[in-house]
Amino acid sequence: MCRRTLAVVFASIVVGFAAPGCHDSQPEQPTPGRPAAPPRAPLPAPPAPELNGYQEVAANDYQVADQYVAFQTPDGLTCRIGSSIGCDGAIHGTLAPANEVVLNGTPAVAGGRVEPSGFRQTAQPRFAAPPGAPPKLLPPRHKIVYQGTQCAVDSGAITVCAHGSPPVSWFVLSPTRSGIGPRIANLPPKFPDPHDFVVDEQSYTVGSGGRNIFPYFTVASGLTCNISVFSGGAVGCDGPLPGMAEADSEIYIDLSGRRVGMRTTDTPRFTTHGTIKQLPAWHRIDYTYETFTTCLAGGDGGVACYAQSPDHPRGFVVSAHSAWTFGD
Repeated sequence: MCRRTLAVVFASIVVGFAAPGCHDSQPEQPTPGRPAAPPRAPLPAPPAPELNGYQEVAANDYQVADQYVAFQTPDGLTCRIGSSIGCDGAIHGTLAPANEVVLNGTPAVAGGRVEPSGFRQTAQPRFAAPPGAPPKLLPPRHKIVYQGTQCAVDSGAITVCAHGSPPVSWFVLSPTRSGIGPRIANLPPKFPDPHDFVVDEQSYTVGSGGRNIFPYFTVASGLTCNISVFSGGAVGCDGPLPGMAEADSEIYIDLSGRRVGMRTTDTPRFTTHGTIKQLPAWHRIDYTYETFTTCLAGGDGGVACYAQSPDHPRGFVVSAHSAWTFGD
């Protein structure tokens, strides 16, 4: 594993989804009467780590019952390798505050609830040490191997876990930039990487009762959005769409018809009565029933959403200057 590779700083994700404090030298500007071009491609996910140079410890020394192994890092994280892989504690180098990273692989295209990999801000940490039984420290330049996963720690508060050989999924935690790899497959190169956004665990349902099970939210630009997935359904946002020739006011993914689009409407589909919460910048909402769907709140007030389907993903991006769709 190369320390320079792990410590590299990824300065921004996407123009229009740029990291706080970062500015593009040539901001995206819409052409009057024409849609603006999609934003620049995001920087890559952290490369798959190479852990051959680390000294392996005996996994039995870190085993908890027969279910998982657990260890503590020198900078105070508690980590586990088992049915889920991850760490709890103060995670640095993320675009929004996070205290947990989970590595679960790629969500299934359809069927059942599958939790995707991601950073989280949670009040219910799953990898914390049992009361009165802190896990054993994994020393720097050492690794633990268990059930096809390798985790290693290095000096400088660096923790790495990789699943598979060669790795099929991994995370790298460091003070300057923490990331999850690989980038989610089949998304357009200019779509922001959902792995860089922190999963928001608040409830965004409005009202109560069996019919109120789908999340509604707003973003800072004033768009109101909804994810309604049940035997088809739709994902979309209502509000002004910048950079468009027509006064389009709705952007959507139609899961039943397997199409995406924009339209002008006086009957918006993605608003509701009641108090709708704002999804904070650099946070995401995942909805994993039937069809995996995620929506991301950008740092410029915009939003990006996509939904998996049996043929290919479909989605849209609304930035400060443009709106565009993909997957039709």
